Amino acid sequence: MNIHLRLQSPAETFIDSYFEAMAEFDNEGIPKRPSWVSRENFGDYVQQLHDQSIGKNLPDGHIPSKEFWMIDSEGYAARIFLGL
Repeated sequence: MNIHLRLQSPAETFIDSYFEAMAEFDNEGIPKRPSWVSRENFGDYVQQLHDQSIGKNLPDGHIPSKEFWMIDSEGYAARIFLGL
């Protein structure tokens, strides 16, 4: 079985697969998303991720970081962070 992954900036397009993945983590007792993120404000979350990559609206003491999402044939699969 060949699995093809690509890295991509976070996007609202992956809302369904993102929440499916987060539900799997929740079921394992390992929450992986900020508690305030919901389907209703997912666009705000994606915008926050883009803003933090350019250093916009960062809390004091935080540095810019870039989050990439790993996308497979089913959508969101994982994420990685890079401090800039």
